[in-house]
Amino acid sequence: GHGEPSPQAILQAMEQMTVLYDVVPVTFDDSVFIKHDFKTLAIVGPLDTLRQDEINKLDRYMADGGRLFIAMSRVNGNLQQGQGYGMGNGLETWLAGKGINLPEEFVVDANCSMIGVRQQQGGFTMTTQIPFPYLPNITKFADHPITKGLESVMLPFVSPITYTGDTVIKFTPLAMSSDKSATETVPLMFNVNKKWQDTDFNNPNQVVAAAFEGNIWGDIPSRLVLISNGSFAINGEGQRPQQLQPDNVSLLANSVDWLTDETGLIDLRTKEVTSRPLDQVSDSQKTIIRWLNFLIPLLLTIIYGIFWYQRRRVIRKKRMEEGYV
Repeated sequence: GHGEPSPQAILQAMEQMTVLYDVVPVTFDDSVFIKHDFKTLAIVGPLDTLRQDEINKLDRYMADGGRLFIAMSRVNGNLQQGQGYGMGNGLETWLAGKGINLPEEFVVDANCSMIGVRQQQGGFTMTTQIPFPYLPNITKFADHPITKGLESVMLPFVSPITYTGDTVIKFTPLAMSSDKSATETVPLMFNVNKKWQDTDFNNPNQVVAAAFEGNIWGDIPSRLVLISNGSFAINGEGQRPQQLQPDNVSLLANSVDWLTDETGLIDLRTKEVTSRPLDQVSDSQKTIIRWLNFLIPLLLTIIYGIFWYQRRRVIRKKRMEEGYV
């Protein structure tokens, strides 16, 4: 009811979750919401503002020990116009009341995806792929059932999560930006030609996904998982939906498993290695890897040659001995 994607728009996640769960779209006005006839509520990518009576229903749901998954964006970007701007739907104010803060800031990360930029060279127009730090590739994860086995999650236009609430609530950062990251406040203009320096990434390890456990909204323990990007698991609709990398889908599905205490499924979802990108290691590590790739085959060839040389030498000596048959 607030511009969230339909089940058809999150096709990959639906394929995983419907194996063991009944996934039903609901609105805040549905009787099923009032009766709490479900284990976990997932709010994915809301665009419109929630009314106060809807916020009150969320309060009652969580106070009764509800399990809640929220994927929402506080910032977004328009690459055509080159603008970055803030977003709000009322959930950020509701969360802030519990010390869970989502500022209108971009997380920028040197470990990021590429975008195509058209450049004029002579009489030709060419598209060049350049790194765009506003599209972080998250590779730093906590040791937690939700993130077990994850290797790389792409979170475009993501914002930081901070917690300043009561210590009786267990706050677990699930995913963080890299050691070369920072934040930028909106509004801003994207400069695709900017030459990023190490000094631009002076605020590392920004939390972009977190889990909360305890008496968050009442006297009954509840659980909450928050991802500060609302589109990371959305394929889109129409004839050309985008194919998401598996870890993006697993992050959502694993969160639902953990919220509903079905954590045994996570090992099955994330046991496959999805990627080992070389651009996520330092220059010194790259040099070591290149030399190892060059030297190890050469060394094995030399060892193999020495082995066969020695073996033939022994055979030749035996043939020269008296009594050899």
